[in-house]
Formats: sequence, structure tokens, C-alpha cells
Amino acid sequence: MIALLLATYYGPPRDSPLPRLGRVRVGWLGSYSDLYFHQRATVVLRTSGEDIVPILLRPATAKDAEPIKSLIRRVHINPFGLVWQRFLMAEDAGEIVGCVQVKPHKDSVRELASLAVVPERQGQGVGALLVNALLTHERGELYLMCREQMASYYARFGFALVEPAAIPRSLKPFYRIGRFITRLFGSERIAIMRRASERIDP
Repeated sequence: MIALLLATYYGPPRDSPLPRLGRVRVGWLGSYSDLYFHQRATVVLRTSGEDIVPILLRPATAKDAEPIKSLIRRVHINPFGLVWQRFLMAEDAGEIVGCVQVKPHKDSVRELASLAVVPERQGQGVGALLVNALLTHERGELYLMCREQMASYYARFGFALVEPAAIPRSLKPFYRIGRFITRLFGSERIAIMRRASERIDP
């Protein structure tokens, strides 16, 4: 089992008004309260084989636009709405190993989308690192669409299944198209999940 040991925050440039925070200790699926999209962090993973694997989490740049599209196509998920400015990236030794975004919709719904990890790195915790970092920034209500077999995975992050009647208007067309495609090809059904906004005490 992969265990998360340490995250080292590199912080913004010296001329940035943002504070430099030094080292941030986190646990597996722990707190990422000091990691936001304008910051960079190296997360160190220890695998079951005791290998040390540093993963850089960073906001996407214009150079990531094509690699994002390539990775999304490679893992066969929704290839639309891939605006690079909304993405958080995961790198290992300069190679992109994963990405995720939050996609805004016209009715103010926000969707966790495009979570992708290169096939050879799946099952190693990269996706969980991306989701946890994103959820630290996104404290409001958040939706996602996934295959039903992935519902238990996202439940770990506080998402719960949404009944069809309660699906937001902006997501219903995508849900219907997804259900039609899965029926047409006999593949697994699509589900909509929701994570409630976090309560922030005054």
C-alpha cells in the first residue's frame, strides 16, 4: 500500500505577495490546506517496494495544452472542455503522469472533471493526490460524472451518488448522452456524484 510521507512547498516567486510557507506535513489522504493552484508542491510517495517517488503538483501552463489532450484521449474519457488554465498537473521527473480540472457550468455548478493518470502509474496514489489538492481549493459544492464502478473510489473524498431527478440542469445533457452511449455499446452505466460544500465557521 502506498503511504504519503511528506510534501515540500516551494512557494511563489520572491517578488510575489503570497507567503512562503516552508514545509508542509501531510498524511495519506490528509490535509492539503497550504496547497493551491498558484503554488507548487513536491509530494513524496513510498511504494510497497520501499521506492521513493517524488511527484510535483503544479498549475498547468500553455505548454500543457496538447499533453492534456493527449492524456485524456489515452485514457478514453470526455475530450471536451479541456481548458488548460483550469488544470492541476502531476509530474514525475519532468514527465506528466496525471491531471485534473474543475469545469464551471452556466448554472454555477462546478464539476470535478478530466481526472486522468497515465496507465502505467494508475493504482499508485497519483489520482488521490490530485483530487485532495483540488478539493483543498474547492470548498463549495462540487459534482462529477463517472462510471458506476468508480463510485466507491470517489466516496472516499466525500462524494455521494445523486438520484437522476436531482441532477443539475447543466449536467443532465451529458448524463443522458453518457447513458445512451453505455446502453448502445453495452458498457458500464454512468453515475453523477455530489460533494456538499464545506461548512466554514465564522
